[in-house]
Amino acid sequence: RAMSKLRPTAFAPALDAKSRQILADLEFQDTPEVSVSLHGSSFDFPKLKGEGTLKLGRTAMRGVWIDSAESPFEIADGAITYSGFKLIHGKGVGTGTFTYDFAGQQVRLSNIVSTLNPVDVMMSIDPKIAESIRPYRFRENPTVNVDGSVHMKDIHQNNMRIKIESAEGLDYDLLGKTLSFGKTSASVHIDQAIVRAKVTRAK
Repeated sequence: RAMSKLRPTAFAPALDAKSRQILADLEFQDTPEVSVSLHGSSFDFPKLKGEGTLKLGRTAMRGVWIDSAESPFEIADGAITYSGFKLIHGKGVGTGTFTYDFAGQQVRLSNIVSTLNPVDVMMSIDPKIAESIRPYRFRENPTVNVDGSVHMKDIHQNNMRIKIESAEGLDYDLLGKTLSFGKTSASVHIDQAIVRAKVTRAK
């Protein structure tokens, strides 16, 4: 059992190479608070099991900053699952269940409800998918519901469904022209290497 208010980089020498790489993608302006109970045969992440709670202040993942986040979490089978997390950035809030499966090289999202910037959220998970949705320029952050998974190595294992409600609308460039939409409802299905977007209602 442990409680820490140290920066996670302090533990880097005791971690495996993959865990150290994840730490390298993180930046901390505020010191995180971690309470955890772990057991295992070594500090290699796939061999650890346990649970705990996490509280973050100003923190960035791959250059995307949040103001705060908190969640209980569980570590098992080479994965860490944050159930019932709450993440805040400005006026945007995200809630749901998030699993980072290091052993399976996969990210799983369940019952996500977000008013955060969609590109920023995906940049912290998979920069390639973030670039694929960047052309949809929302005037204000939409309400987004997400379920599914993306693979960190093999895009052919991606399967994620996204529902979007944008009260203020968005702009999208097509064939050299900018299409401007008002209040919009849409769905996006990320299926392997293909992104299918369907606008179900738009002004």
